Amino acid sequence: VEEKWKPRFPKENNEVEVVGESQPRPIGKHQAKAAKATKRKRPLEDEDSTNKQLLEMMRIQLEVDCERIATSKAHAYHKKVMMTHDIMSVDPATLPTYHRYYYERMQKKIVEEMKKEEEEEKEKQKAIGKVVEEVEVEVEEGGDDSEHE
Repeated sequence: VEEKWKPRFPKENNEVEVVGESQPRPIGKHQAKAAKATKRKRPLEDEDSTNKQLLEMMRIQLEVDCERIATSKAHAYHKKVMMTHDIMSVDPATLPTYHRYYYERMQKKIVEEMKKEEEEEKEKQKAIGKVVEEVEVEVEEGGDDSEHE
């Protein structure tokens, strides 16, 4: 069967000489179709890998942005604390009248803001406490039902 695919050259006495045993058999019809189908699928696979790479790059960029925002927030908080400290460490009684007015108002504003933050924190703690109590009650009631069954 392999011989029929090898090139043949006629000899002088009408015999056929087979030449070039190293040449491969030509690709068949079904294999050619399969190869074309594979070539068509590859661009989609390349597109998928490109999309995956883009998504990974976007994820990394999002992480970097989140870190940058967190750093900026920390820096802003630190700056606010330092400015608050500077304002609160000034004794308005030692200042001229126009400076005294500014520092008294700023100190009052800072104290009010601190009180407001403390109240908000207390409210958060109360809300958390209520949720914890509700969960504990539900767990106890769930435990009682299982004991009665």
